[in-house]
Amino acid sequence: MYWGDIGSAARVIVTLSVGLVVFIMGLVCLYDNRYEKSATPLFLLASLLQPTGILVMLKEYSSGGDVRHGLIFMATYMLIQQAATFWAKRRTVLAFSAILFGCILFANLFDLLVMNEKLIGTVIGISLICIAYALN
Repeated sequence: MYWGDIGSAARVIVTLSVGLVVFIMGLVCLYDNRYEKSATPLFLLASLLQPTGILVMLKEYSSGGDVRHGLIFMATYMLIQQAATFWAKRRTVLAFSAILFGCILFANLFDLLVMNEKLIGTVIGISLICIAYALN
């Protein structure tokens, strides 16, 4: 409602900073058995707010260019964060979000390499089947 009234820095703070705080809250919840069930919704909320914040930051402070480069930056950051946290904490919600951001990353990379759209879909689909088989 007030998005047009606030400045660029406030827009980034509202999205990216809140997303980082929610992610940290999710990590903190893993250390206390009373709040361990709260970690999953916090990680889901963080995986929604952080990419939004990164894209808002890029929109506010970038000087133009290809949108796919911004998506690759966002997906790479989120993939590293989610995969590293999954590696340390072994929470399935982190594995799911890491796979999601990995798909976004590779779809945009393949698109920048001007690959056929059907080939991109086939490669990512087969990769997801292999990942699902490995996770099973």
